Amino acid sequence: MKNKSQAHEAFSKLAQDVGVPHKIIMDGSKEQTMGDFRKKVRQADYRIKQTKPASPWKNSCEEAIRELKKGSGRAMVKQNVPRKL
Repeated sequence: MKNKSQAHEAFSKLAQDVGVPHKIIMDGSKEQTMGDFRKKVRQADYRIKQTKPASPWKNSCEEAIRELKKGSGRAMVKQNVPRKL
């Protein structure tokens, strides 16, 4: 996913490859609450739950995701994995 506007495409790919839980917790971004992403989630009949603005849980989740990305990036560099396969 290169742009946030491609979130609906990433969601479709995730649903096909892995499957998606019955409940999706979103942070209220425009990409998730409007447009194609929201339509696809509703068509798939997933329950949607939205976090409250400035929730401490939201901040800790975003921090964990950031650290996960950093760690996986370091592991890829260490293993000499090419950026694009």
